[in-house]
Amino acid sequence: VTAIASSLGVDAVLSGRVHRIGDQLQIFYTVEDGRSGDVVATAELEGPVSEIFQLQEDLARMVRRDLFGKSSQQLISRTRPASFGAYDRYMRGLYAFDRRQDSGTSLEEAIELFQETSRLDENFGPAYLMLANAYVLLPTYRDAPADEMRRAAIDTVQEGIAVDESIRDAANAIFGFVYHQQMQWQQSEEAYRAATSSDVIDPNAFNWYSRMLASVGRLDASLEQARIALKMDPTSAVINSRVALAYLWLGDTSNSREFFERAAKFGASGPTHTMGYALFLFREGRSEEAYEVTREAAQMAGGTEAWIDPVFAALDDETQRDAALAAVDAAAMEDGISRQIEFIVRVVLGDLDGAMNVARLLQSEGEVFEMDLLFIPEVEPLREHPDFGGLLDALGITDYWRARGCTWTGTGAICEAG
Repeated sequence: VTAIASSLGVDAVLSGRVHRIGDQLQIFYTVEDGRSGDVVATAELEGPVSEIFQLQEDLARMVRRDLFGKSSQQLISRTRPASFGAYDRYMRGLYAFDRRQDSGTSLEEAIELFQETSRLDENFGPAYLMLANAYVLLPTYRDAPADEMRRAAIDTVQEGIAVDESIRDAANAIFGFVYHQQMQWQQSEEAYRAATSSDVIDPNAFNWYSRMLASVGRLDASLEQARIALKMDPTSAVINSRVALAYLWLGDTSNSREFFERAAKFGASGPTHTMGYALFLFREGRSEEAYEVTREAAQMAGGTEAWIDPVFAALDDETQRDAALAAVDAAAMEDGISRQIEFIVRVVLGDLDGAMNVARLLQSEGEVFEMDLLFIPEVEPLREHPDFGGLLDALGITDYWRARGCTWTGTGAICEAG
């Protein structure tokens, strides 16, 4: 047990067996501590095969209780699929959705499987909810048209609510995501609060709420929501990556290191995660590794690598700064460098006017790059720029801070209402 736990990087190991006697199922399981091998809990339950979905739900609740204690909230939905076929496709869809950071077609596979689930069982609300989740993420992961995907997500989730009322509160996460993209911060937060306080929940809602809070500079609150998501889904590559980035934005490299390592074990990837890891390595003084990871991030983003050598040369020798900025300018003219990378590189090289020009692109709907980056330690020089306050006004962040009673502490926005 201890060897298995160590190799997987987990705290506990669950093992079990199932016996079928006629139409009856007997399920036994044991939870053992990954460090000591001690038995944490053992249990058994039984019931007819015809109630297999209820048995699975009971089993999941029991194991969760043994690992984390009793929870009043329930993951995803009270409803169950009407057939094994629908259930099989739904679970495969969840598996593909959780691996959406892959460079392959996991998100498209998830969409197809959730659509098949709904065709097989048109009253199973969670399939509509997860399909809507996949739609709103397509612009981020596959550069799909944002307006079209948002409309498809809202139409889908409203269709789901019509057939399965139990997903109504959880569906607020979709509206929170759309409001976020439209920079309607207060409406986004209200929707996320409704989604995360409902009886039926989706860990992804906490993940998205974390992103929204970071976008308005509430870095401590962002980390808190990411940690809640992690508690619910500790093996999610996306959520472990989010926690790693939340710590990184706060300047906590020690905790950031732990969660970058965890995220890597679970297969985290993607330009944002990879560039965040490059920034972490740069902070740690591991410039050679940062260089290699930066090249990897640039490849993922589909850009040129011609700017990388000049930039790293300038980081070692200030006299190379003009050559580095010229390389960045050339890459930007050809759309060969992602906006998030260009923004950070210009700040690090001291081109604050150039960085501000990139930051102004955030005024277009949909976040040209992660707005979190406005508030990270490396961007502190830009926050002294005479136009930075006007940018926050244009993005609606100042109005949000005023409405929520927030003050900037130097490392994040702290708000009166928590």
